[in-house]
Amino acid sequence: MGTRHQIEVIAKKELRVAQYGQWDGYPTGQGEDIAEFIQAHIKDADWTKERTIENFTECVFLTAAQTEQLENLTQSFKLKSFVNLTPHLSRDTGAKLLELIKDKPLALVKNDDLSWCEYKYIINFDSATVEVIELSREKRAKVFSFEDCTKENMQKLETEWNEEEEAA
Repeated sequence: MGTRHQIEVIAKKELRVAQYGQWDGYPTGQGEDIAEFIQAHIKDADWTKERTIENFTECVFLTAAQTEQLENLTQSFKLKSFVNLTPHLSRDTGAKLLELIKDKPLALVKNDDLSWCEYKYIINFDSATVEVIELSREKRAKVFSFEDCTKENMQKLETEWNEEEEAA
């Protein structure tokens, strides 16, 4: 479902990712995907948090001119879509972006416009937290530690917020 959202990542006290997403922005959509990413990696004995953080800190934001150049390149080679060449720049990638960056730093488009977003997720490696913010209705927020950022807690959060809305 087209529920717009923003995923942000903070590492070493700086914003490293500010990615707009078009689909499944609610907690049982992108929230669960973020929870899966966090849980898979904090439980993986081979996971090196430091290397993942390093990859996030090495990400760069493309300028508008650079983004336009990539789009023009895609069109000039008649590629099926910009997404095939650069999935990490697509509005369709959502939380899968985290897995892409975990493996290597990327150049990203920075989204500064939250006016269309219904949810915002802030993954903070410095505080080991994930904040879920509902932007569209009540402007509610919930912060989870990495340990508590689970699919089950995302489901509970969505149910709780829906019940609050129905009661109002």
